[in-house]
Amino acid sequence: ASFFTRGHGGTVAAGLFNLLRALQDCGRLLEQEALAIMGFGSIGQGVLALLQHAFPRPARMLICDHPARLAGLDLPGVELAPYQDGPPEVLRQATVIIGATNVPSVLPLADLACGTILVDDSWPPCYPVEESGRRRDVLLVEGGWLQTPKPMRQLSYLPPGVVLDQEQRARLRLFRPHQMTGCMLAGLLIARGLAPATQGPVSGPHALEWFQRLQELGYAAPNPECAGFARVKAHPVDESMLDRFEQIAKKH
Repeated sequence: ASFFTRGHGGTVAAGLFNLLRALQDCGRLLEQEALAIMGFGSIGQGVLALLQHAFPRPARMLICDHPARLAGLDLPGVELAPYQDGPPEVLRQATVIIGATNVPSVLPLADLACGTILVDDSWPPCYPVEESGRRRDVLLVEGGWLQTPKPMRQLSYLPPGVVLDQEQRARLRLFRPHQMTGCMLAGLLIARGLAPATQGPVSGPHALEWFQRLQELGYAAPNPECAGFARVKAHPVDESMLDRFEQIAKKH
């Protein structure tokens, strides 16, 4: 067996863990949502494959990406929403959006409907981070992190004479012994023979195998957090935020 992997099996599974956690926390069901995937590269394709293979079908599904990426696609039951000079108008009808793009700030929060849940597995974030405090009626959640079943240790080495600035020191203090990204975890699990390597497109069965394996090993979605360009700027989504979000969303 090869140890070479793209890590995308773990990334796709982590996105679904966080999506389901966000829906559960808000008392909502996947099959009642209009779900859009923002970005249809390897991760976006894997998310769609996993959803179609093993989960209740959302009431509506949309794929949003550059027209060249969507050209020639034939996806029964899935609406294609080309991105041209800004998000398409139809994206306002999505109630749940999964961010899976590598282009920063392509999704202005002003373009989202009240009550939208955005689970963003993009890097950099697919929305302008500076806008995150302006929309209390939109729930923003990081999509790439997993809660580990056991605490980890971190060993950091600084060569003599290296002086860190304030932000770099803050990054070192960010270590969380119970959290790791799905892509980083993928390589570790594969090297130990605990999960399958991803060496091509992420199929539905492959992504499901990853999802189930992570469950068996005790991994889960962490407490939701709103993303920033660095986790220095991330902040937890607590119960009061969820309650406020639900109350605002219900009014609309």
